[in-house]
Amino acid sequence: MVRHSVNLTHSLPGSLYVTHIGEPVTRGELVAFRWHGGATYPCGMTFTKQVAGIGGDIVSIRGGIYFVNETAIGRTKPTTLAVVALTPAAPGVIPEGTILLRRPIRTAWTRATR
Repeated sequence: MVRHSVNLTHSLPGSLYVTHIGEPVTRGELVAFRWHGGATYPCGMTFTKQVAGIGGDIVSIRGGIYFVNETAIGRTKPTTLAVVALTPAAPGVIPEGTILLRRPIRTAWTRATR
């Protein structure tokens, strides 16, 4: 299935994206997901992020910098713009069926499940 997504934030360089529903994802690709609600974003808002890691990849933290398979992917931010505390993904092996996401341009990321 194919859907079109409109980016309403400044985190991506474009504004319209095509989403292929149910396709396998790989590192570096952009993926879209519906937000569960909370902070300043309503339930159902579509976010587009970059895949930083997939099931079986190893996440580590050194000096406050996060790595996936020894490749630096950045730092997490402690709070949202609405000053809601964020809980970063824990170091370790990313479980199968789970992907690690980050912003394509900035370095904040979170863990999401397919």
